Amino acid sequence: MALDKAQIKAILTEQAGGRNHNKPIVYRMLQAMFQRQTADEQAAHSTHHSNGRGFNGRDAEFLSDVAAKSQKWKGLTDGQAKYVAKSLIKYSRQIAEIEATAPGTQVELFN
Repeated sequence: MALDKAQIKAILTEQAGGRNHNKPIVYRMLQAMFQRQTADEQAAHSTHHSNGRGFNGRDAEFLSDVAAKSQKWKGLTDGQAKYVAKSLIKYSRQIAEIEATAPGTQVELFN
């Protein structure tokens, strides 16, 4: 069953508060959002297109950098998870969309 925007926001808020048991989920959310960036945005760690997908201009550099670097370890440090979760809260709607379409088509965030 897909989680809704409020449930996703609750998970992220808990992680942003320093609870570290959601780190794997936050990592998968970050990677799923990074995949929504266009190829040129991913490469430049910035936002060039106003398409309502991926990160906004303010968050793109930080979140893209963490997403790209964390792929090597397939996870986040405690500090990264806290700040990434805080930043991802505003993307709860997009994450809910990803989660709703996940089985067989996207990243399965919560399995």
